[in-house]
Amino acid sequence: MFNFLMENSSPPTVQEIAFAFRRWGLVGFWVQIVFAFIPIIILIFALFFTNNPDYTRPGNLYIGEFLAFGCLSALIFTIYWCFRYVKLSEKLENPQMRPPKAEVIQCLWIGLIANILGMFCAVVVAMGKVATLLWQMLSIPQGASVISTPGSNQAIINRGTLVVPLDMVGVQAMLSTIAAELVGIIVALWLLGLVSQHHSHHS
Repeated sequence: MFNFLMENSSPPTVQEIAFAFRRWGLVGFWVQIVFAFIPIIILIFALFFTNNPDYTRPGNLYIGEFLAFGCLSALIFTIYWCFRYVKLSEKLENPQMRPPKAEVIQCLWIGLIANILGMFCAVVVAMGKVATLLWQMLSIPQGASVISTPGSNQAIINRGTLVVPLDMVGVQAMLSTIAAELVGIIVALWLLGLVSQHHSHHS
């Protein structure tokens, strides 16, 4: 796709590729940090309010939460890898430190795969969370009143079926993670296209 978009242009020089690595590496780094801010705040929120029944349901801590921690770890790694593109640009600008094309392409593939895996994990967690919330909502009888204290002539629903705030912020965290990983994928694909085009004209 990238070769098709740039087929009528001259192949990029090493200096142009180095500049692209620095520019897009910084863009990916800061954009991912902005998107990662929400999941990190939510993680702190979850750690401090886990035992508060107003924010969580009894027995909370599902496998989805463990996967969410894994997604956050993957996001931290991809943020670091975007910064690695910036450091790699410094080596590309220096003829004495310039790495082989194969090493540059391998670095981009590692970043691409890490972002894809992080996005896949976040999508699975988000779908599981939404499915759980949907099941909880469907489990509440139509017209029933959800109350905290039993009363006469009132329907009583177990608090375990309520949608609590932590459920919604968890979904928001996964959406932010997906957006951050998408940025990382776009950056890696764009840089990979530039390097591949240079390689095809200088092999």
